[in-house]
Amino acid sequence: MSSLVDLIYSRYIRRYSTLLLVILLLILFSFVAYYGYKQFYAAKKDDAKYNNVANANTRGKPAEVIFFYADWCPHCKKAKPQWFQFKEEYNGTVINGWEVQCREVDCTDENNEKSNAMIAKFKIESYPTIIMLVGETKIDFDAKVTKDALGQMVASATK
Repeated sequence: MSSLVDLIYSRYIRRYSTLLLVILLLILFSFVAYYGYKQFYAAKKDDAKYNNVANANTRGKPAEVIFFYADWCPHCKKAKPQWFQFKEEYNGTVINGWEVQCREVDCTDENNEKSNAMIAKFKIESYPTIIMLVGETKIDFDAKVTKDALGQMVASATK
């Protein structure tokens, strides 16, 4: 029996030990990655449609965050990625009883009547400008445009 084991070890295991180890680690990594995906990502994805059920009766109070920008503005170009990250996370969510609605106004075209009306209504003088409308209150955002800073503004304005 020991000679059979020695024969198998010397012919196959010792010769292909590195390859066998790599294949074993690859199989192990695949199982761990699949388990992690099922536990963390897929479970959250299935629950996403039920996240806001408890706040169904508070959706009538909108809090609107408006981002005014122009394509030629270098500060707007830096602020856009942060704005879209913020919008992806907060748009449509209910915070402190207020449903956050995010939208942007492209002020690049000076002949656009809709954007000119918004600029006049809110007295926009520079770009990028972010304002928040909570009920009848207008709040000007006066800080560097980051996702976290915008989130803090929304949290404090909706208290």
